[in-house]
Amino acid sequence: MENVSYHREGDYLLPNLLPPPVLDKSVGIWGQRLLFHIKEHRKCEHATMLLRGTLYQHATEVNEMGFCNEVFATLDKVVDRLCDTICALSTETIHSITARSWIISCFN
Repeated sequence: MENVSYHREGDYLLPNLLPPPVLDKSVGIWGQRLLFHIKEHRKCEHATMLLRGTLYQHATEVNEMGFCNEVFATLDKVVDRLCDTICALSTETIHSITARSWIISCFN
């Protein structure tokens, strides 16, 4: 390993390892989705990027590209509209949806 310093603990030389610096910038919604996907479905790539300190930088870049992409912008509008619709539902409607009683009424 290049540029790694060591310290002695008893009879062992242990490397002085520091975690990569934390980014001040938020990764945003598209970056969070990418992080979730990589963590769940590409575990080896996630570990490699995490150890190299490039994971959050990559997620930030994807987030910035996502808002420039027309498909992502449209999807973002759809998600916002869906959230507004859900917020406008009454408590009774939400309870019936979560209880799935509306499925039974569709087939009667």
